[in-house]
Amino acid sequence: MKKYFANAFLSILVSLLCCTDSNAQYKTVFYEEISVSIPSKILFEIAADETNSNVPHIEEGIKNNNENVKKVEIFRDGTHILLKIHILKDKDILAPTLSFYKNEFYKLQNKYARTEITKNMKKGDPKIKSIKSSYENNTLGLTISYSLPYAKRISLVDRPLTATATEAARKKREAEEVARKKREAEEAAAREKQEVAAIKLVVKSKDVLDYEIDVKPILKGKDKVPVDKVALMKKEEARKKREAAEAARKKREAEKAARKKREAAEVAHKKREAEKAAKQKKMAEEAERKKRETEVAARKKREAEEAARARLNSKKVLTVHKLPRNKVPKVDGISKESLWRRISPTDFILTKADGKRVTVQLKATYSRSTIYILAVWPDRTRNESHETLVWDRRKGEYYNDKDMEDSISFLYYMDDLKNSCMKSGIETEADYWHWRAARLKGSKFSFDGKLKISSTQLPHANPYPSHNGKVVWIQKKNDRGKTPWKIQLPIKYEGDKVPSYRPRDPTGSAADVSARGRYTKNKWTVEFSRKLSTGNSDDVDFDIKKKQPFAVAVYNSSAKQDHFASDLLTLEFQ
Repeated sequence: MKKYFANAFLSILVSLLCCTDSNAQYKTVFYEEISVSIPSKILFEIAADETNSNVPHIEEGIKNNNENVKKVEIFRDGTHILLKIHILKDKDILAPTLSFYKNEFYKLQNKYARTEITKNMKKGDPKIKSIKSSYENNTLGLTISYSLPYAKRISLVDRPLTATATEAARKKREAEEVARKKREAEEAAAREKQEVAAIKLVVKSKDVLDYEIDVKPILKGKDKVPVDKVALMKKEEARKKREAAEAARKKREAEKAARKKREAAEVAHKKREAEKAAKQKKMAEEAERKKRETEVAARKKREAEEAARARLNSKKVLTVHKLPRNKVPKVDGISKESLWRRISPTDFILTKADGKRVTVQLKATYSRSTIYILAVWPDRTRNESHETLVWDRRKGEYYNDKDMEDSISFLYYMDDLKNSCMKSGIETEADYWHWRAARLKGSKFSFDGKLKISSTQLPHANPYPSHNGKVVWIQKKNDRGKTPWKIQLPIKYEGDKVPSYRPRDPTGSAADVSARGRYTKNKWTVEFSRKLSTGNSDDVDFDIKKKQPFAVAVYNSSAKQDHFASDLLTLEFQ
């Protein structure tokens, strides 16, 4: 009967909430939280499996990590991926669809930019309210808030208790009743013990006269003890007065002692505060003095460094010499050809943020259709591996080592500039060449892409603090076609150490730049060649009648911001 009235009340409440519209209850939305975890290696396979050939393996990897996952579907549109996961929740199947790009999942695998990417994931399914992420033990955890129709929510709430749940509730009530009776028995026993002790104290008193008190109900005996109740009461009253007077005296003494203690503490506190204020004032004056001295020293140091840099970088022009007719250099990373020996090298000083420097020698020449550039720089260490895959025998999978490759890059700006630093805050675009010792080992090509610098956020761009205190966004894009390398991640053992990248022949505009590098006698020699005009919108056109602004950077077993960079340089055709 109780269950009947409860269900009836719940039905009336639902009707009131849904107003008069009979279909309104299906329009009201509640959210259920569902969780799913994806191992790092499965993340990589989802992004790298361009043909969906490994969907069964991916589905098995996700199911092994989540007992409630029943099915996995993957849909692709270029670099855009939709991942649909069917999850069992309270005997119902919920199927949230996550939306992301390949490079976003690569970042998730390396624990980068999870907040931004989970916002993009939410766009794949309007039923998703929010997505929270965590990364632990090489596993991505997702907590998805997913909408349910109101009627389905009511059905979940209104399900009857099972026989096991009813039996558990009955046993719990019985245990609570036993505990209550036990507490009452213990309290009664304690009261009786106190009363017996009080009577025994009265019996032992010396003031026993003619009166009698029946102590049978307490002592549970038949004896009657004669007691002078008046004398006992007076004695007890006098004792209480003495105790009260003693307590009042001790209280006054304690208050007096506490007052003196507070006064002493206040005096000591004021003394400490005065000493602290004097010390802080002295420290502030000393800090201000040191700050002024430091600022003066820093200003003098900057002026000296700028003067030294101006002296070192006095040569900012690279002359492009014209080749003899029907003669061109061979792009093989060897500078001993007569065509190169007849050209004098131009030295350029490249600097790092920590003040370290390296000298790069450049030579340039051109024919009727092609430009050739030769770069030579010293390097005591030869680094021809990058993020090598190392087998973890305990986990049975590969992980990336921390080794970094040597490389050199050129930026050919597509507009006039006054500063080549990417953090200067100047908005520009540049044709981007980057030869890498590990990824392009044995290849005849260089990476060819386009770099865009903007003060506003660009898609798939990384933010960096600029010199003017604002944020600058740097976006690197590959030229159209296949890049000259590809990523590899074996799913089974292929050796203790395996390269992370394999060279391949590029296609389309990505195959415009030829390059070859060699390491001999503690230095790198790299040759580049490209048509003066490729006809592609993502490449700079070299006009022999105009000056071309450019910059060069060298990476010594490093990446990103950790590199030697030049000032703004100029190509002048002879």
